[in-house]
Amino acid sequence: MRKSIITIIICIAALSTGFSQERLLSDQSVLERKSTITELPSDEARIQAGEYARRNGLQERMVYKDGTVMEIRRLSSTGRPIYNKTFNLNSARTISTDKVWEGGSSGLDLSGAGMVVGIWDGGKVRNTHVEFGGRVRLLDNASELTEHGTHVAGTVGAAGLSSNAHGMANKSSLDCYDWNNDVSEIRSAAAQGLLISNHSYGLVLGFDYNSDKSRWEWWGDPEISETEDYQFGFYVEEASDLDKIAYDHPKYLHVKSAGNDRGEGPADGAIHYIWSNGAWVASTAVRDLDGGNNGFDCMGPVSSAKNILAVGAVADIPGGYEQPSDVELASFSAFGPTDDGRIKPDIVANGVSLYSTTSGSDSSYGSKGGTSMASPSVAGSMALLQQHFRNLTGNYMYASQLKSLVLHTADEAGNPGPDYKHGWGLMNTARAADVLSTTPADRFFYDTLQNQVAQEYVFFARASEPVRITMVWTDPAGEVPTPQLNPTTRILVNDLDIRLIRQVDGQVFRPWVLDPANPSAPAQTGDNTLDNVEQIYLDQALVGFYTLQVSHKTSLSNRMQPYAMLVTGLEADYVASGYNELNESNGAILLTSADQYINNMDVQWFINPGNGQPVSIYFDYLETQADQDIV
Repeated sequence: MRKSIITIIICIAALSTGFSQERLLSDQSVLERKSTITELPSDEARIQAGEYARRNGLQERMVYKDGTVMEIRRLSSTGRPIYNKTFNLNSARTISTDKVWEGGSSGLDLSGAGMVVGIWDGGKVRNTHVEFGGRVRLLDNASELTEHGTHVAGTVGAAGLSSNAHGMANKSSLDCYDWNNDVSEIRSAAAQGLLISNHSYGLVLGFDYNSDKSRWEWWGDPEISETEDYQFGFYVEEASDLDKIAYDHPKYLHVKSAGNDRGEGPADGAIHYIWSNGAWVASTAVRDLDGGNNGFDCMGPVSSAKNILAVGAVADIPGGYEQPSDVELASFSAFGPTDDGRIKPDIVANGVSLYSTTSGSDSSYGSKGGTSMASPSVAGSMALLQQHFRNLTGNYMYASQLKSLVLHTADEAGNPGPDYKHGWGLMNTARAADVLSTTPADRFFYDTLQNQVAQEYVFFARASEPVRITMVWTDPAGEVPTPQLNPTTRILVNDLDIRLIRQVDGQVFRPWVLDPANPSAPAQTGDNTLDNVEQIYLDQALVGFYTLQVSHKTSLSNRMQPYAMLVTGLEADYVASGYNELNESNGAILLTSADQYINNMDVQWFINPGNGQPVSIYFDYLETQADQDIV
């Protein structure tokens, strides 16, 4: 006969409240923020680039016949013009967002009401469109109406007067800006409480087809490489800026299109034009197609930021996802890895032939495609998840929590685990919302790792479902490398690690890793030293206790690192008998008399006193049968 070890835990619940979006919704806030924008420092890099364009006979801004918008942004370190470009080419069903809408099968009735989504794009959104109903606020002085921006805004928040144009968050408020001085505006908006913003544009890279002049133009820098644009996958200053904004404002998440560059370019030896000595000149030199022969390494440099959510594009799945083979990548969607080997894109969504609002009139609609349209599908859906979390807790998720939730619950696409084509998979809004509804705070939490300290959490596996653990942290901004082709300089600053240890035999389970030197290879498990996302997956876990260990390498920048953790398939306590209700005054007691026991199992009683009443517990004795393995 052996005595049991009894652990008594007094549980005290505390409610925390997050900052509200209500202030952002007020007319007074809009006026204040408009005033703030006019007081922001001028974008000197844009001003200098505009002067360069005028001196060299370049257009500062172009709107092509197909609606693509291009505008000069800055000069490169070697003095070449750098332009922004919009990424042109039945999303809700593809990513299961329709299930959480009002009247959807989940019963959650989410609409984005009370949520604000920021939209930066190539020009002015038609705010008078019937689908917006006064919910679009123009925050800066954008003057030129654009088809692209209006379509993006509708993808996020169209009311659905035309049912095929129903936005992801159809009652959300949309704060709209053009892309000039975007970094300063984003920093200001994040400081004032903006949670989510969408950015469906990026730098012009590699080969780009000028539809107005019917010719291919190559935007690479021949002084760095004659065959490949070095900026693919490169960590540029804008990426570092966005990472710093995210670190300084940890509830703000920047959602960005991955880019449409894959496979672009003329046939070998065909005439194309390159920028040389201040002019476009014809060339027949052989250069790599964007992404080369296999499509990898054509991620936009701003989309290579660590703390954003970069979105790739897939074809529509009209009947909804059922299996990985349902996910068909769009032919243009950019692949990773980044130059230092990180996983990008982060997630994929429908970006082919999305029907939404257009700028032709207050009641015009049209279909567009591209990662430009996949990104707002995700941004709008994330607004619904923040709304759901607010409904459940009165608070809002940190950006790393929201990112961990979306990556954790994504539908598998391609090989098991992450890859450089689909990232972590196809977004599944309904599953993410369900996990929010059913996962307690001890398995979806935000914590801080201190320097030279490891943390441990003990969980129990019943072996009834797969185990998945996802950790995401908002990493400090990395250093921008010297311009060069494919530098492998590590951009990750704080290298956190998770390990899952099975207590009965000490077996250690490690997170997914990819090999940037062999980008098409399936994910393996090992030590991830590159990403600020780590995930452990066990298809089948033996019944028993597991220890989740969180640690770090070297010394942490700022001597600490907050992180988000999401755990499914494991339990923080093992309760077979359920609640024994006492009464309303005394609260409840959970007895861990289990339907089966294992070696070295701690038997625990969890006491939850009601109304602050004192608790008294009396034991006469505890014993087991000689043939029972209870410790």
